[in-house]
Amino acid sequence: QLKRAGINIIEMGFLRNQVKYSGNSTFFSSVQDANQYIQQIYVNDQRKDEKYVLFMDYGLYNVANLDKADYLGISGIRYGFTKKDYCTSLKEIVSEMKQIKDKGYDLYFQDVNTNGYEKDEIIKLISIANEVGPVSFGIVDTYGSMYLDELENLWNIVDYYLDKSIAIDFHSHNNMQLSFALTQRLIQLVNNNRKLIIDSTLNGMGKCAGNLNTELIVDFLSRKY
Repeated sequence: QLKRAGINIIEMGFLRNQVKYSGNSTFFSSVQDANQYIQQIYVNDQRKDEKYVLFMDYGLYNVANLDKADYLGISGIRYGFTKKDYCTSLKEIVSEMKQIKDKGYDLYFQDVNTNGYEKDEIIKLISIANEVGPVSFGIVDTYGSMYLDELENLWNIVDYYLDKSIAIDFHSHNNMQLSFALTQRLIQLVNNNRKLIIDSTLNGMGKCAGNLNTELIVDFLSRKY
């Protein structure tokens, strides 16, 4: 249904080391576990230009176990890491991101809780992104604690320093019921001057108070854009 609705990027779930996949779960032990569902989708539907991705947390999946990318299956990895990881394991993080790209995947760069970084740390993260060359760089409100002025400050930093060929990816949580408002404001700030990816979930389903609702943002984009 997401495919038929024209959603560009569909995230299927999570890659985890300590999982033996047996169905009825979105925690996968390999890319092939997720690809079987994509194959079922194309029994009745032709592929258009949509992409399918999985999420990988630093330290929770061995990149060496990652199969080569398959255009007809999972073609991208959204790769996340915490500030603690940034402080202790930055070399390994950069190495894993490069390995993901070397295996043919689109890389979506997500630094967890972006507003928990100092300005100079964000600039360093952006310089790493510019070096690695992901599809997108995340502005991530992991704890739903961001206000509009904080989003604008982050936008100004990221837009100034991030290579224009790299999209900005906004990932929000709704603890203060601001996901929808923050996303609308970011769309205004971007103003079609660079690529923007918006993360959302069906019914807003997600950690704590949830994420931006897919239904709300698609309706907004359809009406206004």
